Amino acid sequence: MDDPNGPRPGGVMAAFVLLRDKIIAKLNSHQPDVRQVPMWHLGFHQRPPNEWLCQVAAQLYEPGEPRQMWGFQFQNRMTACVLEYLLPDRQQRNGRAAGPPIVHLVSVTLPAALPPLTVTKDSRLKQFVKSNDLHLGHKAFDDAFHVQASDEQYARALLRPPVLDWAVRFRSMQWQVAGNSLVTWADGEFVPAKVSRRLQALAGIADRIPASVLRDYGRPTTAPPADDPRGLIPGFD
Repeated sequence: MDDPNGPRPGGVMAAFVLLRDKIIAKLNSHQPDVRQVPMWHLGFHQRPPNEWLCQVAAQLYEPGEPRQMWGFQFQNRMTACVLEYLLPDRQQRNGRAAGPPIVHLVSVTLPAALPPLTVTKDSRLKQFVKSNDLHLGHKAFDDAFHVQASDEQYARALLRPPVLDWAVRFRSMQWQVAGNSLVTWADGEFVPAKVSRRLQALAGIADRIPASVLRDYGRPTTAPPADDPRGLIPGFD
């Protein structure tokens, strides 16, 4: 007869599997990141994680912690950032511990901080509530994207035909105006080649924002912390 107080094989095996997974994850964390050289070739260098961009990640997903951040300074003083962000641990369906999921954000700075505006890919649910969507009279854009903005007049002023025409060239990309930055986001680790394309997309949007929008709706990006508690993404000197 089995001893009820004896060790349970199932419990021992589960503990072994958990320990094995932790050891593998620890070993993998010390593997060299093969993305370093491609990022250097793109002109990026590793930077301390930016608190404001981490807050944007937490709002888009949920609070987690930064894994790494890279920065690049354009000649026109526009700053590009790539943030890799770790979300809290999940459990797989079989009960084994899964590694923390990874997401990443790519951003470029603007000359002024603007009100929030979010452009997401359309879905069946969003199409169901399309009557509440912002129609811009641009069929390709209206069919592909859903726009969220608290100020419709501002949204229409920013989303002019040059911006819309450019955005539909990157139909898979969701993006938002967050303070003085344009930000796009995606699940998984960043891929340098895709980072380059996303930067092209964001920089193209930034270049096409009408000067009147920056003048009428923008505010300086150098506000003191007391006036701007969120903090804004700084340039790299």
